[in-house]
Amino acid sequence: MSHQTYNSQLSGSARDLARVDDLKADIGPSGTRDTVRMAIGSGKVTGHLMSERVCLGPEENLCAQTGIIEALQMSDEPFGLLPYDGILGLGMPGVSLRKHFNFLGNLAGAGVLETDRFAVWLSE
Repeated sequence: MSHQTYNSQLSGSARDLARVDDLKADIGPSGTRDTVRMAIGSGKVTGHLMSERVCLGPEENLCAQTGIIEALQMSDEPFGLLPYDGILGLGMPGVSLRKHFNFLGNLAGAGVLETDRFAVWLSE
């Protein structure tokens, strides 16, 4: 299965992050930056930290600058089997890499949500 890859060079709002614990740290002349390794479900991802403007919907009225991991390596299983190109975590802030990496928390912090509740309806 072929996937599209994220290219930060095509974004006007992407910013490289040097360190997970200091969002304002500059990437030095050597290009040294944190590499993150995470287990997601039964798979593993290795990538660099980025900050990007992430939006829900085509109107771009529900947006927040949010930390993301730009994948450099992903395990074939399950990622090679999945039909989508990325994963958006919707977990509670306490299980996020850091506060900046929690998309829903960032939407709430930006004041773009009408309420502080979010739900997903699953049905057969």
